[in-house]
Order: sequence, then C-alpha cells, then structure tokens
Amino acid sequence: MNNSATNGKTRTFIGSYALTARRTAAGWRISKFHYLLKVIEGNADLT
Repeated sequence: MNNSATNGKTRTFIGSYALTARRTAAGWRISKFHYLLKVIEGNADLT
C-alpha cells in the first residue's frame, strides 16, 4: 500500500470475465480466461 498517497489509498477495478471451455480426453478444461475491464474507480496514481 502506498501510505503517502494523497488522493486515496485504494483503486477498484470493475469488470467481468469471458471464459471458454473445451472438452478434452481428460475432461473439461478452461482454454481462455479474459478479464473485460469496464470501470476503474479511486486513485489512478497508485502502483
């Protein structure tokens, strides 16, 4: 955490996930896991 942050100490990411599953000989496996960012709230200067 950046304790010297002047515009707040948090940042929130709001979004959803797009998943793709494929059936293999061993069973179902996730073949794609993609985060779709919609909104960022809070202090954008945090790293």
